[in-house]
Amino acid sequence: GIFCEQLRLAHFGSLQGERKIRDFMDLAGRTLDALDKGTVAAPALLDELVRSATPLLAALNALTLVYEEQSQRHARQLRRDLQAMMGDIKSIAKQARMVAFNAQIVAARSGAPGREFAVVASTLTNITGEIDQLVEQAMSGNMAA
Repeated sequence: GIFCEQLRLAHFGSLQGERKIRDFMDLAGRTLDALDKGTVAAPALLDELVRSATPLLAALNALTLVYEEQSQRHARQLRRDLQAMMGDIKSIAKQARMVAFNAQIVAARSGAPGREFAVVASTLTNITGEIDQLVEQAMSGNMAA
């Protein structure tokens, strides 16, 4: 679909891609019909169809370039958004690690009553380590794309 203004303008505006495609399809239909019926107009229609193919291809190439440019721009923005999100997740994981570390200290100072709390703090530390690994995997996979 047409997902941006630049592509819409190229398709319906300056490049007149929509009109050129429809005109070519109409001419192709008339040409095929004339060839099937064996009319005298068939050779002239076929010549006109062949001549109209070059401008159509030029328009399709131009539309493709606009689409590729916009797709690349969109992909770059998605990568930036993903990197920002991964940075936020990393920051939250770092804060959770600090909380877990402080909780382990409090649990150690509490002696026997703090052992159960130490298990929770240790589990939180493990979870933040897993989050870090996932973020690193996502970032390295994203950079390769």
